[in-house]
Amino acid sequence: MKIQCQDHSVEFIFQSHYFEIPRFQRPYSWERDNWEEFWNDVFLAKQQDYFIGSIVTFAKGQYKAIVDGQQRLTTITLLLAAIRNGYRQYAFEDRASGAQNFIERNNKNNEATFVLKTETSYPYFQTAIQRSQPEKFKSKLGEEESLLQSAFTYFCEKVAAETAAIEATGASTASKRIRIKGRLDDLRDALLSLKLIYVELDNEDDAYQVFETLNTRGKDLATADLLKNHLARLLREKNSQSDDVKVRWSFMSDNIKAISAEGVDLDGFLYHYWLAVTSRTIA
Repeated sequence: MKIQCQDHSVEFIFQSHYFEIPRFQRPYSWERDNWEEFWNDVFLAKQQDYFIGSIVTFAKGQYKAIVDGQQRLTTITLLLAAIRNGYRQYAFEDRASGAQNFIERNNKNNEATFVLKTETSYPYFQTAIQRSQPEKFKSKLGEEESLLQSAFTYFCEKVAAETAAIEATGASTASKRIRIKGRLDDLRDALLSLKLIYVELDNEDDAYQVFETLNTRGKDLATADLLKNHLARLLREKNSQSDDVKVRWSFMSDNIKAISAEGVDLDGFLYHYWLAVTSRTIA
């Protein structure tokens, strides 16, 4: 297994690469405790070169497919979008455009491309958060989209609280604007200066193996996550436009999540299904 490791800032990797969340990854799953911890780590630690762990990828066309670090990269994107909106609220349009460049920038063909490409939350994440001028999403939100919406709302409120504290002072309007711009700059710079170990694997086969063995800083992998990864490794898509494993898994997962009975979840279903199959085989 060939592994290349380098230490980089968030600013560098968001300017240098486009990222894709591959088929074996679980959806966004961070919750309020995770958001609070991340906010406090970034903006209350007040340490230079603050280290937030590793990002592990493998090359996939123009993208770097994420093996480990999906939750952090998604959360960083949410925070950048919240800061962008903060700039826009006070008509700092140049600053807002600068923040947007870390969310969406032109590729070598001069085509506008999101830095983080997602599929499971499409089109909500792109429409309501990543776009330069986000739009209200009118369709019913799934579990992942609801979490993303809650996370984005949380970070927007945190940014708004920072500017509101300056608004509440007795300074002149001009002085407040200068201080607000400075505070938003501080938030942006603290986020972009975070340090991480950027790891690039040689191929996709290594990625499946690493995905199962890496210890992440966020939530532990559930049984369903590990099984999905195993099936994705064994049953590779023959056509990138028609991923049968992903479609069938999503169909099964959505049906189970739609069950209103208390205590029914995907891990529990898999556990009882396994017991039923193995006990019948033994009998």
